[in-house]
Amino acid sequence: MYLLELGGEDDAFAACEATSAAADVERIAPGLAVANAIVPARIRGLAYTHRASELVGRTDADRESARTLLEAAPIDREGSVAVRATDVHGSTGISTEQVERDLGQVLVDRGFSVDLEEPDHLLRATFSEGRLALEDGEDGEGG
Repeated sequence: MYLLELGGEDDAFAACEATSAAADVERIAPGLAVANAIVPARIRGLAYTHRASELVGRTDADRESARTLLEAAPIDREGSVAVRATDVHGSTGISTEQVERDLGQVLVDRGFSVDLEEPDHLLRATFSEGRLALEDGEDGEGG
């Protein structure tokens, strides 16, 4: 499963464009969608998808939930890491700097080294909250 960070002002349009490079695209919150599979070369060419990342998990849009999820997540990787947090559209008011420190500490506790300049792996924590803008024929709510 992959997380897609959508760009632009129209998430429905961005998600529709993403279907040309990803399978089973589903919007889950403002600015975010998930997909079951991607074609990396095609994702890079999309105008309204900022990035696609392997999804570690989904939780509430708060620091403690993110920390709990990461502590429980199976991570089968080695090497150095860095954490980057994003508050999509400023919808949660979360301190991205504090999230980066908290999640980085979880990874250090699990044996990873930190390299903020050239990490082997990058963990993205993306927070979004609010209702999805719905189009005719759609239903759902973000989280």
